[in-house]
Amino acid sequence: MEKILAQYSYQGREIGKLVQYNDLGDKELRTDLTLSDAEQLLWDMPVVDKMHIQKRAYGVLKLAEHHRLNPIEYIDNAEVMDYVLENGYKNLNELNRGDRRAWELVRERGLVAKLFPELKPFEE
Repeated sequence: MEKILAQYSYQGREIGKLVQYNDLGDKELRTDLTLSDAEQLLWDMPVVDKMHIQKRAYGVLKLAEHHRLNPIEYIDNAEVMDYVLENGYKNLNELNRGDRRAWELVRERGLVAKLFPELKPFEE
């Protein structure tokens, strides 16, 4: 007996349904969106939604997982830099307090020197 556990949508577009398909509790996402649909959706999303996908677009995250896609790979460095600059963050501490996920991406991708050139690299 199938049981619908959740229905996902993003910006009015139906993403799919999380279905429990047996008595053992096994679940799967049922969607009409193909791999290329999922990729296009990820590319077209606003950067803030991509960075905070778990909170802002959970259904898209589930779709990406269904198609074995990593949503972080769909965020360009230029998008991250634009986001930080547009939100007026002046240094890493301010960015860390204001948007931890953006802070993580800036550090992981080596964008600190480009965004905050006044910071000196740590020397031992």
